[in-house]
Amino acid sequence: MVPEPTAPSKPGKPAKPSAADAWSWSTRSGRLRWLGVAAVLAWIVVLLGGIREWRIVASQRDAMRSVPAAGASYTWTGRVQGVRLRDAGDAELAALAFISLPDLRVLQVTESRLSADGVQWLSRFPRLYELNLRGTPLPPETIELLLKMTELRRLDVTRCGLELQAIRRLETAQPELRIDS
Repeated sequence: MVPEPTAPSKPGKPAKPSAADAWSWSTRSGRLRWLGVAAVLAWIVVLLGGIREWRIVASQRDAMRSVPAAGASYTWTGRVQGVRLRDAGDAELAALAFISLPDLRVLQVTESRLSADGVQWLSRFPRLYELNLRGTPLPPETIELLLKMTELRRLDVTRCGLELQAIRRLETAQPELRIDS
């Protein structure tokens, strides 16, 4: 594209830039315009990301209300990171398992009644760091499920009825796991 000719300038006055030069990166005003456009686009991306995060947080909080026995703790962004269930059953754990909780790191299911089927719902939380099952009677096959939870670092199975041999097997398989029994 051939640049438009500019009008001759008077002595002491610079030549008026053409319309093509106004958006050219080689001129100072062109660079400022492009930087302004980039800043506006960056703010739009941040705003859209914030709206998406707000929707995720709102959906998690609404879904947590559907599990009446649950109490929750949240990250600084508002996402659910920990859940407490007390005196719960299979239905409450199943309801919790169907909520999208990608940041869930701590789960406390204390003094509850879980069947072998109910314990299987724990596999829906593979990223758990801490699991507290204190006072919840557990079937022997729970150990097989716990062996698959490789990110688990703290486990409380006090008064759960698990045999000492099964707990030792878990300690051997996952030496970094701290077990309270």
